[in-house]
Amino acid sequence: MNTSDNERRQRESRRLFSVIRHCPIPVIAAVNAPALGAGLVLAEVCDIRIAGPRATFGLPEINVGKSGGGRYTSRLVSQGVVRLMYFTGRALDVNEAREAGIVDRIVPGDDDSLHLAALELAQEISSKSPTAIRYAKESLNLVEELPIEKGYIVEQQYTMRLASTADGQEAAMAFLEKREPRWNRA
Repeated sequence: MNTSDNERRQRESRRLFSVIRHCPIPVIAAVNAPALGAGLVLAEVCDIRIAGPRATFGLPEINVGKSGGGRYTSRLVSQGVVRLMYFTGRALDVNEAREAGIVDRIVPGDDDSLHLAALELAQEISSKSPTAIRYAKESLNLVEELPIEKGYIVEQQYTMRLASTADGQEAAMAFLEKREPRWNRA
């Protein structure tokens, strides 16, 4: 809470959030504890958020004389929910966060169950074409702020790019031949 250090910490936080959001492969947040303030933003910049029963999510900055996190939160939830969290400092429990759109999946059980669920999801994603996953993440990041019609044009451009790659051609052949694709993982 040292004010002389605020600017440096804020700059480092923004850099961290950007690195995660623009990581070329999907990033999964597995949360089973309070994700508050910068911790909430850290979860929000990930591509997918899964949570255990002990997770809570909030923007308590108003309670300590600060503000922040609302823009990232508004990527996932309505303005009313953002403002409720922002103005009150109140945290959402895991069920409220799921209903609001912060959490994509709730995993019952302990930390080990959550860890296993995150690993299984990561393995499922990693079984897909590495090229397709990278293109998908890049295009989703690009279209997020675009109007729907313009965003769809960008997605179609990525579809055409992917179709011309070895992985795109392998996916089409595997589908036609009713077999599992063999990705080039080099």
